[in-house]
Amino acid sequence: MATPFLRELSIEGKGLQYKLVIIQALVFVLPFSILTYLLYTKEAFANTENIIAYLMILFVVLSGLIILRQIFDRILKVSSMAEKVATGFNVQSALDSQNDIVELNDISHSFQNLLVKFQETTTELKTRVTELLAIKELTEIANQAMDIRNLMESLAAKSQSLTNANFGVIFLLENNQPFQILHDDVLRQQPDKETLTYDLECQARLATLKMKPQLTSIGRGNKSTLSIPVIDENDMSAVLLLVRNEDRPAFVEEDLQSITVMISTINFALQNTVLHHRSEQQVLLLREKSDALAREIHDRKNIEESLQNTQEIWRRYAFIVNTASEFMTLINRDLRYEAVSNSYCIAHKKSPDQILNKTIHEIWGSVSAEVIKSHLERCFSGQEVSYQESFEFEQGEPRHYDVNYYPYRRSTDGGVTHAVVVTHDINEHVLDKISLEDSLKKLKGMMNGVIETISAMIEIRDPYTAGHQRAVAGIAEAIARAMDLSKEQTDTIKISAQIHDIGKIYIPAEILCKPGTLNDTEYNLIKSHPEMGHVILNNIDFPVPIAPIIIQHHERMDGSGYPHGLSGEQICLEARIIAVADVIDSISSHRPYQQEAQGMNQALEELRNNRGILYDPKVVDACLHIYGQEQ
Repeated sequence: MATPFLRELSIEGKGLQYKLVIIQALVFVLPFSILTYLLYTKEAFANTENIIAYLMILFVVLSGLIILRQIFDRILKVSSMAEKVATGFNVQSALDSQNDIVELNDISHSFQNLLVKFQETTTELKTRVTELLAIKELTEIANQAMDIRNLMESLAAKSQSLTNANFGVIFLLENNQPFQILHDDVLRQQPDKETLTYDLECQARLATLKMKPQLTSIGRGNKSTLSIPVIDENDMSAVLLLVRNEDRPAFVEEDLQSITVMISTINFALQNTVLHHRSEQQVLLLREKSDALAREIHDRKNIEESLQNTQEIWRRYAFIVNTASEFMTLINRDLRYEAVSNSYCIAHKKSPDQILNKTIHEIWGSVSAEVIKSHLERCFSGQEVSYQESFEFEQGEPRHYDVNYYPYRRSTDGGVTHAVVVTHDINEHVLDKISLEDSLKKLKGMMNGVIETISAMIEIRDPYTAGHQRAVAGIAEAIARAMDLSKEQTDTIKISAQIHDIGKIYIPAEILCKPGTLNDTEYNLIKSHPEMGHVILNNIDFPVPIAPIIIQHHERMDGSGYPHGLSGEQICLEARIIAVADVIDSISSHRPYQQEAQGMNQALEELRNNRGILYDPKVVDACLHIYGQEQ
């Protein structure tokens, strides 16, 4: 009865050799071909990460084919041996062969290894297919809706699903506005949502500064977080944060790489969406400007029509002098008027006959006539005379005039025979100038008031440093004067010192007022205030550049400061002076993280010990001189 069963195993009975080839095709070749076609149609080969993954899968498939081939060779050998037994070969001697037993064991182990590799390949393929489907869906969303908020919501949802995170959120920062939190439904359901939201916002702020992915732990229970910058534009930033609670394993580098690859793949779609969002804003702005331009064109047309009408009216007057608002007179060497304009007559409230052939003494009186005579004598000598004077005509109020004397020469010999006097009423201009000077003084006072108000706003958020900026401004101003700096430079130093901590507006008040030692995240956020101050002030058109001073006031001479590690002359003098003044007031005043103020002696000792190391030696010497403790 064994003979029919063994015949079932023979190649001739079942065509086993061809079936094994079909199995290889079905198990490895056909799925790999389908995967290749899908990747090609989805244009996944345009991405380097997908090509690397594809080559890895190809290596696994080839390895599986080789192993499977070895197994099939052994199966064929066993099948051949079964065929021999079926034809009368000694079964017991065949089975007792030690080599055959070893081969059967090898076949069993090979099948097990093949199964493990097949499972690993299947898992990897599922992961890649899931990622490709997520990329496809995100790209379709971006291309169809072109809505940045919708795309960010979908990105958070897909990333949460791919990484098996408890929840994922997007922190969106646009045009220096407060952070917008997207896809925060699960976050709002967390028991510690307020603390968790604060920690995540700190992570988002650090990520926008560093602009690189990172793995961290936050909150109670050390929740595992994964933060990845998604958008980094001048007017827009976005950070993806994924969170796993303590009931799930912490994120690993593979999770970070997986999400990074997905974001890199849809980067083009992200950029298109950002550009579309920006173009919509530009369209609105252009529409507003177009409306304003249309109004301006309409106004200009009205003005041009009015001007043309005015020109037509003035053209009717034959004598151009009589059409001018300026006073024009022609005076000979006998100091008599030979010609006058109508405007001049009107100002004197006289007719032309009452002025012509009269002397300047008869018209102006002896006192004013002597002044006019001195100018006429210079004009008759060939000089052009110009001056501004305030005087009044009959029964009129004093007004400001611009008076010009031009020599009138004979065509024959070029001798000066007359003086052409042109007087222009500049009363409105002078009054405007006086008003402008008053406005400038008021504006300067207003700017100082705004500076003081901004300083007060910062200090209100941090009561422990009340008066700190004013104190630093006073010390810095005294140092600048001791160094004989110009008034403009001294004023710049004073104004910069008054708002040198303006960047702390971005820092939560609970960190500014926190007693005790700050943790690394809080300290790094505190250290970002010079850069935040630079961002706030950089686009404000101050008379002098203040933003560079603000961002450098924590730099040190040896390069150990922050945020850029500048050293020596790379740091502007104004920032070096404010740095010394800041140290004086910080050490001698109370701080939340200090038990008590260390006092002025300790502050001055700090300057002496680090003179030329952390602080500019000339600035330190000037400061010590102020406090009567020369080096």
